[in-house]
Amino acid sequence: MPLESTNNNEEEDVNGAQEKHWSTFARCRGADVDPELFFAADGERHSTKQLREERAKSVCAECPVATECRTAGTDPHIEFGIWGGMNEAERESRFRWGFEPAPKLRYSGGLQVDATPARRMLQALARAGYSTTEVALATGLAVPTLAAVRSGGRSTIVEPIAQRLAQTYPELIGRAPMGPAAAQIKESAFASGWASHSQWQGRDMADPAAVPLSEGEAA
Repeated sequence: MPLESTNNNEEEDVNGAQEKHWSTFARCRGADVDPELFFAADGERHSTKQLREERAKSVCAECPVATECRTAGTDPHIEFGIWGGMNEAERESRFRWGFEPAPKLRYSGGLQVDATPARRMLQALARAGYSTTEVALATGLAVPTLAAVRSGGRSTIVEPIAQRLAQTYPELIGRAPMGPAAAQIKESAFASGWASHSQWQGRDMADPAAVPLSEGEAA
């Protein structure tokens, strides 16, 4: 959802010529598109939010200036709305860590594998300050699935989930989030007795019999 531009949607280039602002060409400016589709109403239900955002993103998918809009939407002063096909949480992930939200993982069935490595990775990510929502954005996996695996509520997972998490883990663990929210997540993960990434150095996360280093050994 592009900003209302100034100067009658025109910009002046270095030669003094007038050029139309990119937002002039935005698909959401069409008469057939409801602007409220891109913003949440007060008290909006989660299910309603999902449907509304899917519709808004379908408009963005056909927009010729979606890239420009997405870039504009990462301005930290812009808090609300769908911009270039990204909602608030997705834009936040891009602004804070520089990664694009991953596409949702689509799979139909698959081999069930031991969830131990995934659980250990998710717990280590929590020790680094990542919430399940942030991991979901980076991996394209569902928050309820990640939460269940991280807590030990799932003993097995389908192979595509395990593979996606294993592929994304190294990048995430290399760029820990900052701020009060991350600090609170770290504290909670430590209190839960979850091992950090450094505690798994030299140990095989995929080996159910492996034991992480103690806090003192990893220091």
